[in-house]
Amino acid sequence: MASRYRLRVSSRSDLVARLRGCAVGSLSGGVSIAAHGIGGGSAPSDGALVLLLLACAGFGTSVGAVRLPSAGLPFMFGILAAGQAIGHTTLSMASDHAHSVLPSGPMLWAHAAALVVTTLLVLATDTAATRVLAALVRAILTSIKPYPVGVDLWSTTPVYRSNVSRSLLATASAGTRGPPSFA
Repeated sequence: MASRYRLRVSSRSDLVARLRGCAVGSLSGGVSIAAHGIGGGSAPSDGALVLLLLACAGFGTSVGAVRLPSAGLPFMFGILAAGQAIGHTTLSMASDHAHSVLPSGPMLWAHAAALVVTTLLVLATDTAATRVLAALVRAILTSIKPYPVGVDLWSTTPVYRSNVSRSLLATASAGTRGPPSFA
């Protein structure tokens, strides 16, 4: 029985966009937790982690919906900055301790350094995924050999030929086609 839940991807750019969305969502959450800890924040509570997971999953899904063949550096930098801002704000609002929404100096530097690293990481992964998928498709298409079909060429020959002459058939019609005589 075939599964009803199939990954339906219509092109390589769709798959790469989904992978990009997964990377942006997960990196935004991970960097937010790391920068929160570097900046002096305590370990987030379970509720804060659940909210962070939901926020980053939603953000990654929305980024994955953008079908670009290749994301540029400014686009990816802005997207990851927005993801880190969402993650930081979620952790700041949901944390049990009094914490300002504006990041402190060390936390700001941690976010900035992580932003540069994750932007380069996602762009490299984006390029690598496109190349790997292209190579995989080429390898599969070149390894598939068409099955030889042994069909003899044939033509139909009439079995019954009428003995009626063609002139008799031609004169048996109702006449020439045209408009009615009263027109």
